[in-house]
Amino acid sequence: MRYLNEEHDNNALSHHLVEVELLKNVYKAVEQLPPMCKAVFKELYFRQSTTKEAAARLGISERNVLNQKARAISLLRGIFPGKIISQATGFIFCKLNSADLFSQISF
Repeated sequence: MRYLNEEHDNNALSHHLVEVELLKNVYKAVEQLPPMCKAVFKELYFRQSTTKEAAARLGISERNVLNQKARAISLLRGIFPGKIISQATGFIFCKLNSADLFSQISF
């Protein structure tokens, strides 16, 4: 029984380390985006602002926010293989606000 618990702990740790590494890579890629794409992306995914809030903070229209978001995602899809970015928007970026995970990433 102890072996099964240790194996489960090792699997959980491995999964956590993969998540952290993926977040580091995504964050580095986001930093390479054009300035407005980066600002919009960070507002929407890192700060979890609404389109309206992001537009107000950045001094641009809501339509521009949506256009910059689409451009950022398109550029990130060009960097990451497969469905990582699509999955990330549904899973990974919600973790970016998690203090536990985010605090372990050194940039």
